Amino acid sequence: RLVQGGVYLITGGFGVIGAILARHLAETLHARLALVGRTAPAANDSRFALVHDLQRLGSEAMAIQADAADPGQMRAAIEKARAAWGRIDGVLHAAGAPDSGLMLADLTREACEQQFRPKIAGARALAQALAGVDNCFCLCFSSLSAILGGLTFGPYAAANSFMDTFADNMNRSRGATWISVNWEGWQRQSDETQARGSRHVLAELALSPGDGADALQRILGHIRHGQVVVSTADLQARVDRWISNKDGARAEAGVAGDLHARPTLETPYEAPSGKTQAAVAEIWCELLGIEPIGIHDNYFDL
Repeated sequence: RLVQGGVYLITGGFGVIGAILARHLAETLHARLALVGRTAPAANDSRFALVHDLQRLGSEAMAIQADAADPGQMRAAIEKARAAWGRIDGVLHAAGAPDSGLMLADLTREACEQQFRPKIAGARALAQALAGVDNCFCLCFSSLSAILGGLTFGPYAAANSFMDTFADNMNRSRGATWISVNWEGWQRQSDETQARGSRHVLAELALSPGDGADALQRILGHIRHGQVVVSTADLQARVDRWISNKDGARAEAGVAGDLHARPTLETPYEAPSGKTQAAVAEIWCELLGIEPIGIHDNYFDL
């Protein structure tokens, strides 16, 4: 599906991953690239420079201002690319929003909508825009969070899980071929300065730009349709660690193995009584790394 001089549209084309892949396609295939962003690039910003870099690498490239979640704007973007180059061979749907950084208890509707709009509404908009366009693929940039979850990744994981199922459903009808890829994280410059803990571990597992581009080439070269998982470590071991094995999850999250003493709380300590209370207290001790835990202790205070 990746061919010399191919025509590819990239939503989120000015983001970190979109820019990496655009440069790869320009350098290796001299592809003709339509980069879609919500705002038009100005003459002095990095997006404008990216288009010039792609042209310098031998690509024909254009910037298109369009909201990936708007069916009409996406239809117009695709038609603009087809008018310029006669066809469209594929769409890389890489539009997205940064993780909210909020735990479930703190989530707001706005934080959820920020994740849902580019991925859920974006996938639906592309489906409408690609109606009647044959011999074309649409590759959705999903995430391992849809499989492994992750702290503060609630709405992000939900949006990616939707795309996995949506792509599968779209392949039941005629038209464009859909692939959803549950990507490992990608390296960013800021990864070197990330704090210790789960995000540090994720940064160590992240794909380098070269490995990500290579994985994309192999996926589009060998996968007909459906869902693909890209993991830099043994996937089943990660599932076992995060979902089935509490101690392993705490270890991968950077939580110390030793239990800490119960902090000073406003609630007086009262020991568990009976099997049920003792079992719940033991689970809390394992997850939080604190011992002892009383039956009236507040989970969020702990």
